[in-house]
Amino acid sequence: MSTTIYQTINVTPRGKGDVASVTCVDFHNLPDSQLREIYLALTRHQVLEFPGSCLTQEQQLALTRRLCEASSVSAHNLRITEITNQGEYSDYELDWHTDSYFKETGPKIGILNAITIPSTAVNTRFCNMIKLWGDVREDLQRELRGKSICNDAVYTQYGRPRGPIKPTTEDFRKWPHVEHPIVHIDPDSRKEALHLGARKWAFIKDVDQRRSDEILEELWKMVDSGEYTFEAEWQEDMLVMWRNDLVLHFKPKGNGEPRLLDRTSVPGQALVMASLSS
Repeated sequence: MSTTIYQTINVTPRGKGDVASVTCVDFHNLPDSQLREIYLALTRHQVLEFPGSCLTQEQQLALTRRLCEASSVSAHNLRITEITNQGEYSDYELDWHTDSYFKETGPKIGILNAITIPSTAVNTRFCNMIKLWGDVREDLQRELRGKSICNDAVYTQYGRPRGPIKPTTEDFRKWPHVEHPIVHIDPDSRKEALHLGARKWAFIKDVDQRRSDEILEELWKMVDSGEYTFEAEWQEDMLVMWRNDLVLHFKPKGNGEPRLLDRTSVPGQALVMASLSS
């Protein structure tokens, strides 16, 4: 695909165009005009790569703070989270998910800064939930409009308790959970997207369990098909930015070589349920 020339940055889509490489950006001296165009490119592509960014933690936090201002959300309590394949939580992101799917409001934008990359890079995979929703068959789209998906808030995807609360029943539909519209609309682009959150212990509200399971199995098969999947190709000192509310992501298991990424997030707002009619 050709490079799209913005006024202040170069944006080169890759593959199906769902991820784009952005150049002509100096994060150490970033004018407001470039920040606005980065935000626009992120709205168009959902995932952006910035090779050779070389950001310190302080600079990454400063960038995140400015993106909070651009998104009109609070920049309080911003922090760096180290994402590593070493230690107790090395398998943390080995299945599809949106960050903080178990909370009422998750991040709008995720930002990862590559600190240590294995000799054989383990690329982060993303699934475009705008495109996927567009390919869901029409009768199922009609069935899903106005519905909510419920995600478990008790356990991680790998069965670790999130807190002291333990279920008193094996029926996960009765566990503490969060609800989000299964079809929502992006206020920036006005495009509709499917929201699944995570695979395990999820159900569609006000739909009987058997039918809910059938629908979710069909939707996850679309996610797993690879038709809507693209990769961020990691290099050291690369920054990757994505719309957490519009894509799923996960990382495959690597060969055990150390991998370290610094993550920050721009807080989001409650997902807006899409119209009952397309």
